[in-house]
Amino acid sequence: MNPQTFDEYWLGYLAGHSKPSTRFIHYIGLFFAPLAGIAASFLVVW
Repeated sequence: MNPQTFDEYWLGYLAGHSKPSTRFIHYIGLFFAPLAGIAASFLVVW
């Protein structure tokens, strides 16, 4: 793993998130993560 400056990291981050497939996966995660949390709160016996 190569150390990076913040600027190098940020440019790579923006390049990765400019792809529609990456954004789509994030949208799916943003939708299903809260649903999984709500379901777990009802289904998990504490």
